[in-house]
Amino acid sequence: MAKRKNEKHPDLIKNTLKSIKAKVARALEEGRTEGSHALSTTEVVEAGDMGLVSIETRAGHELNLDLGIHPQLVVLAFVLEGQIGIRFERMLERVQVDQGRSIFFSHPYSKIQASLKVADRSKIVSIVTSIDSMHRFFDSTLDMNTISREELKRYYDPQKLYLIKPLNGKIKIPLRQVFHLEMDSHFKKMYLKAKLLEIMALYFSYAARDKNTDLNCPFLENPEDIKRIRKAKQLLLAHVSEPLTIAQLSKLAGINEFKLKNGFKDLYGAPIHSYLNEYRMQEAIRMLEKCNYTVNEIAYMLGYNKASNFISAFKRKYGMTPKKYELELVR
Repeated sequence: MAKRKNEKHPDLIKNTLKSIKAKVARALEEGRTEGSHALSTTEVVEAGDMGLVSIETRAGHELNLDLGIHPQLVVLAFVLEGQIGIRFERMLERVQVDQGRSIFFSHPYSKIQASLKVADRSKIVSIVTSIDSMHRFFDSTLDMNTISREELKRYYDPQKLYLIKPLNGKIKIPLRQVFHLEMDSHFKKMYLKAKLLEIMALYFSYAARDKNTDLNCPFLENPEDIKRIRKAKQLLLAHVSEPLTIAQLSKLAGINEFKLKNGFKDLYGAPIHSYLNEYRMQEAIRMLEKCNYTVNEIAYMLGYNKASNFISAFKRKYGMTPKKYELELVR
């Protein structure tokens, strides 16, 4: 069932982009005057688990859009020229993003309703992706099928709705390359997907240097809490053979259990025990491939009190027993 959840993200992104494209087309048609040329140019491209929306408005013409962003999605918009104004449903004042700045917005447990106003003579590049994909940028070793967001509903903080940052020099190059690209449609999608990844990498690496802290998930803003949660992760993996309880991790890392559980899920994309189980399975594969340990030894080193529990967990994950996996290796 969890796997099907992940498979929905490309369709969710595709449908969101389709909706945005239709709204842009309607807005352009409504703003068109008799005999005038197109008020702006737009590009909407779906590239797997990411999407691109680029908008360029002409002199004297603004673009107004009403957006609904699903809670599993995030939007990162870059203003190369001009400005955009965003009025979020939950906020009284309009958020203004000027030339040379970016805005990251999402809410992981409720839909965002926003009115977007693109000023005339503006160039905007927006990236749409899923929160799960975002987490992969911070920890690529995790099986994201374990994600659950129900507990986050009690962790609501309206101040985490958006984050505005300046653009650094390097990121402007791939952003400008997005515009006016002439290429076959198939290769264009490949090229744009590569550019989107480049832009995301530059954005977050610069954000980390700007904060003078370790790279962190944008939903966690307290540097001290982040350090403690990272320490808890290190402790968790250092005691795999004798797993620590959440209470023990909380005490050793110096953070209360509530912040640890919810913050760990925000930072690493999965609950603590799910993260540990995934790590165990990856370690099990590594140990089996070395052929230096028996199944019982591996079970003990990974903290299972019974080999049968390890075998069952391995079979659920990989569809075969550890012994069968070993036999497959020697074929």
